[in-house]
Amino acid sequence: MPSELYELMFEQTPDGFSMTFRKNVYLVGRKQSMFGKNIIITDNTDWPTGDIIQASLDRWQVEDRFRLSKDDDLVAQALFGIGRTVRSDAIFLPVSWR
Repeated sequence: MPSELYELMFEQTPDGFSMTFRKNVYLVGRKQSMFGKNIIITDNTDWPTGDIIQASLDRWQVEDRFRLSKDDDLVAQALFGIGRTVRSDAIFLPVSWR
């Protein structure tokens, strides 16, 4: 969190130490207005703008499948043993056909 968003003040009082803070409402509002914005950088200059945006929006499907492939509860590994050594020869991923 950027330090300029809040101003911290520490004081020593007769009862001990006290801390107060003040929120910079203007800067916090500017930061919040940037939430949910994406900048798309591409080298596909021959693509129409709509195709570039759609490819970026479809990126979540690839990221979701990658997350699934790393989930130990959803990925079954076939383990084959040779003596005392166990190695993984195959990984089976759940696939859904739409």
